[in-house]
Amino acid sequence: MSVAKLEAAFRAVSAEIGVDKENARKLESLDNRIAQTSLQLEKAQHGDRGIGWQSRRLKALAQSRAECYKEFFELVVREQTILQELYEPWQSRSERHGMPLDFSSSSLCRKVDVESWSTRGEDLLDLRKNGKFRGRGALALFARERLLPAWESGRRDDVAAAMDQFRAEF
Repeated sequence: MSVAKLEAAFRAVSAEIGVDKENARKLESLDNRIAQTSLQLEKAQHGDRGIGWQSRRLKALAQSRAECYKEFFELVVREQTILQELYEPWQSRSERHGMPLDFSSSSLCRKVDVESWSTRGEDLLDLRKNGKFRGRGALALFARERLLPAWESGRRDDVAAAMDQFRAEF
């Protein structure tokens, strides 16, 4: 391969990496919005529940949080797709030249850190009270059972439905 072709390929990969950096920035921004919305939601839940405006505000915050989760998982799937598209031409080209690269052994996968998520969630709960989330680790157990399959699939509507059902039930 000529130097000019390698430089062109390098520029193309650099452009794709720039997209990844932008996606990472968007993911971080969404994660911050989710955290802020969750905190506002928690504060609203502990306020005077008899006032109608708080009930409406609580519903609006819950809806906003649900939309943030949808956007977050949509960006995760988009980033995964970009990475797969990035590696496919390299693998095809190397196979044509008789030097196959084995990208299949380094496939992309999504890893969900349930422990970290549940630890942050447990910080918002009173784990001493009787209930389904009593004691450390209970939230993680429920998250693994009810949320992890949707989180790992990454389909935004599956994640939204699982989160809505989880919030409604608990």
